[in-house]
Amino acid sequence: MTSPVRIAVLLLVSLLSAGQVLAQDPIQIGANVNMVSGQSFPNGDPYLRQQNEPSVAFSSRNSLHLLAGANDYRAVDVPGLPGGRETGDSWLSYFWSTNGGATWKSTLIPGYPQDPACLTANPPVLCDYAAGADPVVRAGANGMFYYSGIVFERSDPSRSAIFVSRFIDLNNDEGGDPIRYLDTTIIDANNDGAEFLDKSWIGVDIPRNTGTALVTDTIDVVQRDASVVQQTVACGNVYVGYAAISGEGENLRSEIRLATSTDCGNSWDIQPISQPDSLNQGANIAIHPTTGKVHVVWRRFDTVESFLGISPTGCPASPAAWEINDDWPVSSITLGGETYTIEEAQALLGTKHRGDESIKLAYEVIAAKLNLLTGGGDPVPGFNPWTWAEDLSGLVDEAEAWFALHPIGSDPKQSDKKAGQNIKKNIQSILQGSGTCSGEGTTTTTSTTGETNAIMVVTSDDFGQTFSAPVVINESTTFDQGSTRFTFRTTAYPTVTADPDGRVYVAWAARGFATIRGEESDGDARIVLSTSNDGTTWSPPYAVDEPDRAGHQIKPSLLFAGGQLTLVFYDFREDVSAIFESFVIDLPEPGRLRHSVDVRVATALPADAPQFTDYSLLSTSEPTRPSSQSSRYAFVTTQDNTTVQLEYMVPNLPMFADGTTPFIGDYVDVAAPNLINDNGEWRFAYNPGDVQVWQAVWSDNRNVIPPPDGDWGKYVAPIAELQRRIFPGL
Repeated sequence: MTSPVRIAVLLLVSLLSAGQVLAQDPIQIGANVNMVSGQSFPNGDPYLRQQNEPSVAFSSRNSLHLLAGANDYRAVDVPGLPGGRETGDSWLSYFWSTNGGATWKSTLIPGYPQDPACLTANPPVLCDYAAGADPVVRAGANGMFYYSGIVFERSDPSRSAIFVSRFIDLNNDEGGDPIRYLDTTIIDANNDGAEFLDKSWIGVDIPRNTGTALVTDTIDVVQRDASVVQQTVACGNVYVGYAAISGEGENLRSEIRLATSTDCGNSWDIQPISQPDSLNQGANIAIHPTTGKVHVVWRRFDTVESFLGISPTGCPASPAAWEINDDWPVSSITLGGETYTIEEAQALLGTKHRGDESIKLAYEVIAAKLNLLTGGGDPVPGFNPWTWAEDLSGLVDEAEAWFALHPIGSDPKQSDKKAGQNIKKNIQSILQGSGTCSGEGTTTTTSTTGETNAIMVVTSDDFGQTFSAPVVINESTTFDQGSTRFTFRTTAYPTVTADPDGRVYVAWAARGFATIRGEESDGDARIVLSTSNDGTTWSPPYAVDEPDRAGHQIKPSLLFAGGQLTLVFYDFREDVSAIFESFVIDLPEPGRLRHSVDVRVATALPADAPQFTDYSLLSTSEPTRPSSQSSRYAFVTTQDNTTVQLEYMVPNLPMFADGTTPFIGDYVDVAAPNLINDNGEWRFAYNPGDVQVWQAVWSDNRNVIPPPDGDWGKYVAPIAELQRRIFPGL
């Protein structure tokens, strides 16, 4: 199998009588469920392709009904693409469950490239786009769901758009599909490539008395039997934040825009909310449960390179630069099957070769490998000004094959030197900037924006009509890992939530807060939290879960519901490789275990400085442990009572970009049944006891079976050929 989205059911079991809030309720982690099912297309995934970046919401009509979304690659291998294209791209799927997340069905958002409806007289509005990404799902009143995302073309010019799809839970078809797709509206679009519209996030408010008459929407809903039922729903404001990226190279800029709808998503008003001439990304939205005050947070970047998730050097650095630079992304490096520490490799860089071609080539290959580890990705379609990485990668592979025949220090004879000399010459041409970069490639260059790296926030007191000036929450050293052949991309985007007492909570991944490996420059990332009572003055951030162990924490998702904060994040403390470095890098070295990652959950009572504690029923031996592991795996117990784990979630499998790039998505998500109708009035479920079940979703690689020969460029999902035989029409 490939990379299915998984969901964990977090059951809060109350041990206190009603009304008592003396301590946090114990939390019980439910089963991890594979959300992908079905063998037909598009209502299943016959080729077992990847899914990532999941989001989930509970129905406001029935807490057993859920709707989720994900980036989905199920259509990549399916014929019938427009224009005769041979391979497809990612699209967006939606999943629904009517039994509390125990089982799921799914299909694609209408308008996918093979959608037969695209050939009709009234095609879906997304039919003009080849790819989709960044889904976020949130619930509204009267069973409504709002699903935001982006669609785009990777061609030049790179057309792009932000959209919102609407769904409604009719709550009338338990054995079938009570959650019905309604329609899709494009909020913002760019067709000339001047901007790339990216990474949307959505927030949905309850219907409120805002000084005007309550807005309602009457909707005709097509049921499963094709009959039509009419629904009148009350409209709470819907907010969508996203980035508009413009310019190229060092002139790249990106503003955060906020779109507001007061009529259930039928029409939208758009306004910029970030500073001009700056780089911003990763908008996230919180709505004050009782007042409707809106808080939008995002990440501001200080350099173009960190924004793109690529190397801080516009050109690759030379061997001489690495010889004097101790800031290596790894603690060791392998050449010709031999592992060298940083000190040993730097000594090799300084070795007099005395004509030995194997040492001369090793001198270049060390620098080549280090440059590949620190850059060369293409995270934003159409915005990668550095092109040397692909060529350099192939040359490194050629060099390793040559080392297998001519070990370092073997001083091969003249007849065996020529191939090594040619590889060395070609690597040198890249490291010296010939034809790929301007300059000599021996100095570090960064494209600065004139702004600091910071977590930002704006606030609206008038339901999204106007916003305050941007406020800096914190300028800590965030944890960002670029996309390379050996590393998945992760960027420290913030997550935000608010409680009914007016507090706002913002969390993100930052360095410098760990007890072990706590260096601010290259230490382990911790999820840190900052709070505010007014959206303007913010507390100093602190680590919410400091296990006093090595291992990064990344990609947090934060929610306030049921009287508590719930935090979900990726965590590397149980990394099976036991390799803890500045970045999570998986070099293809013999005997080296791949990194593994887990998902953890922590909860806290509301406070100015909430203390997150693991109240799991399974952690009585460590009652103050801050978090509990949510990802659970198959295991066996041996005759001597030793527990052996049979599965691991490994993040760096190069399953994307034709087998060259790992990717596990930019976020995870957590949700609760957070909208309640009390005697005809809608409110958020913020009181203790309002919520008994939480859901967390993430992308999980535990079922991936690597290609037998190790060549991910030739990777096909297991049983794909069998599926083709079963479904010859696909």
